[in-house]
Amino acid sequence: MKIADQIILKRKELNLTQKDLAKKLDVTDKTVSRWERGTTIPDVHMLKKISLVIGLDLNVIFNEMEVKINEDEPIDLESIKRYRIGFISTALLFIFAATFFFIINLTSHSNFDTTSKVLFPVFFTLAILMIMGGLVIYVVSFIKFHSSFSSKEYKRRYTREINMSIIILLVAIIVIIISLSI
Repeated sequence: MKIADQIILKRKELNLTQKDLAKKLDVTDKTVSRWERGTTIPDVHMLKKISLVIGLDLNVIFNEMEVKINEDEPIDLESIKRYRIGFISTALLFIFAATFFFIINLTSHSNFDTTSKVLFPVFFTLAILMIMGGLVIYVVSFIKFHSSFSSKEYKRRYTREINMSIIILLVAIIVIIISLSI
């Protein structure tokens, strides 16, 4: 039974209104209402005071809280590792693609006409394939990583990691664009 339900049950057993309970605990009736709706939880000191006023068993409350913590979604370190490997692979492919684009630009501006005619299509095709492969790897690893967490709390927790990887990919794309314009 949740803390909120226990407070409601004990309060009603004692025929107390929310205002009566609030008065005994030196809080507002809105605070008691929030506890009973479950939008907030009383702090430890207030729980002790509540237990004295309405006879709430703290052992039951703390045991229930412990169970809830243990039932929480486990952190899947393997999923995080796979996502990082996918991201690093993508970043490396983008770096190699930027290098190929740089070589393409370098050879196209040089006097090596025969070399540039042969190398241009090869390097350009390799660079495009690397970019496409990198994007596919990133999108697949991102979707697998993000969908492996069911709770919003864990999705929020790893949003920073996801945002950093997106920023790094954007920097890699900017490097590719700069290497094309040189």
